[in-house]
Amino acid sequence: ITCGNLVRKLQGQGNERKLVSASSVTKIDLTNTNIRGPLPAEIGLFTDLEELILISNWVSGTLPEELFDLTNLIAIDLYDNVITGSISPNFANLDQLAGLYLGMNQLTGKIPVEVFQNMESLQSIWFNDNFLTGNLPDVVISNEINDEASSLRDIDVKGNTITGVIPESYANLPNLMRLNLDSNDLTGGIPDAFAMSNLTEFYLGGNMNLFGYMPDEEDAFPLVVFDMVNLEALTLNNCGIIGALPGVDYETQFLNLLEWDIGDNQFTGTVPLNYGGVQSLTKLRMANSNFEGELPWSFRDLVNLVELDMSLNRFTDVIPDQGEWAWSMGLNSLEVINLGGNWISGPIPDTWAKWTSMRKLILDNNMLTGEIPAWLPTLGNLEEIRLEWNRYEDAIGFSGPIPDQLINLQSLQVIHLQGNSLTGEIPNLPLSLIDIKLNDNALEGDMPDSFAQMGALVALTFQDNFIQYVPEDICQLNLGVLTGGCEVTCACCTDQCEVGVRE
Repeated sequence: ITCGNLVRKLQGQGNERKLVSASSVTKIDLTNTNIRGPLPAEIGLFTDLEELILISNWVSGTLPEELFDLTNLIAIDLYDNVITGSISPNFANLDQLAGLYLGMNQLTGKIPVEVFQNMESLQSIWFNDNFLTGNLPDVVISNEINDEASSLRDIDVKGNTITGVIPESYANLPNLMRLNLDSNDLTGGIPDAFAMSNLTEFYLGGNMNLFGYMPDEEDAFPLVVFDMVNLEALTLNNCGIIGALPGVDYETQFLNLLEWDIGDNQFTGTVPLNYGGVQSLTKLRMANSNFEGELPWSFRDLVNLVELDMSLNRFTDVIPDQGEWAWSMGLNSLEVINLGGNWISGPIPDTWAKWTSMRKLILDNNMLTGEIPAWLPTLGNLEEIRLEWNRYEDAIGFSGPIPDQLINLQSLQVIHLQGNSLTGEIPNLPLSLIDIKLNDNALEGDMPDSFAQMGALVALTFQDNFIQYVPEDICQLNLGVLTGGCEVTCACCTDQCEVGVRE
């Protein structure tokens, strides 16, 4: 259905009986109904319209000027369409508007200052994931109640190409709870005035030069965030931070912080132990940030932590597992742990068997050794096991057999064990698997016939082992990747062994 036909249907034109007049319609909600084409000028006939909701359709073209005559509008939600053109300053005519959602479209140009300065009722602005440019407009705030922009609670402009600095005036918005500036080209750091803001969610990730042009690069970390006492979510990933991560006073700072991402920066040195005292944390990402030294034993105190990602750093030594320093003394809420891409050695601690909520265990590309723990199949919620490429230099990686009991993990979708020193035969594995990588070990014997019953399987690699036979029926699966090497009996992978990809 086109937008033009839609309006005619709502008006009851053509062969349809007219039940209501356009002026009596107060809400249009046609989310995800495959509507196509531009919004027609006839939308202006709906003079009593309060809510226009056309989320996830194919509305295209520019918005008609008649839209801005609908002064009763409270909400405009055109999220996830293909609307083009610029954001009209005439949105400021809609003085009752509380929510303006234009994210996930193809809008261009600058954000008009009128939207931020002349709309007293506006509470939420979503302009995210468009092609907007220019600077963020300032806001006008005085001490008077109901002054311009004082109602704003939620601003989301992530995923554009916005430049310049973060306006200091945003820190003075008394009701602003969420500010999402992720993935733009902002510079200049965070204004000190934000220390007094009421923000609970502050997203700055992906502004690669936000701190890269600071006068003293060694002090680039924004200390002002420690004073933002209401913060619950903070992203500073890939923001050009250079230098040491300062310690935190966990008795007065980050008291409410739930989610924190400082990955993809260039820190120096170790992670201060006092971050173990930020016990409110549920998600912590420190990946790809050049940290070194031992894993901080103090993280055992992060009793509410659900997801921990410290991958792609230079952590060394063994996983903390000694007495009162052991991570297993706490961290009992963990569902995801990612320590891949470090220099960690030793075995997987047996005390991790108590982490029964674990969904993803990612320890690839380290120098871990020992057998795959026999208790691993008791973690019944596991969806992903990644232990690949722990064989490195003098470290032989994981050795011994693959535990037979893994078949009991009925939620398991990914298992990567390649690049180790595993021996014995391949056991039956869960039929739920979609990705199996067993190559570069010392496995032998026949592949189980049950592999041919894995209807969701899309990738299977097992070359550079001593596998002798592969079930012929495995060729009936819709595999995107199937590599087995040239020495194995495999009707559908031997002739592809040079490239390893099935066409």
